[in-house]
Amino acid sequence: MIPEAGGEYAYLRRGFGPVYGISFRLTHSIVGRPSSLASISAGMMRFLSFIFPVVRAPVHRHIAIPGLTGWLKLRFVFNLGAAARCAVDSHHDGVNYLGVRLGGAVQVFLTSIKIMSVVIE
Repeated sequence: MIPEAGGEYAYLRRGFGPVYGISFRLTHSIVGRPSSLASISAGMMRFLSFIFPVVRAPVHRHIAIPGLTGWLKLRFVFNLGAAARCAVDSHHDGVNYLGVRLGGAVQVFLTSIKIMSVVIE
């Protein structure tokens, strides 16, 4: 019954003091949310790769950078799923930036897709 904004932060700050509230907020913002979103988008790309195998196909890039003793030749190997994960994360960030009402509508839409897939299966 704490009528303040901040969710768990408000409870921890009121119950244990400001140090615990702030440390929770920092840990949640720096580690908790980004890792949760990364796990969701990685799982989404994993399932998408079964439908579209090109998502997991490796892409090789060679880059030459001038160094102190000559050109440094770097080789990067990634797949299209990595780029798609970044796009999904950016999309989630954009929806959250545009407002709570739009974010709620997107959540209701995605939840209805999940429920329909379970019902159809």
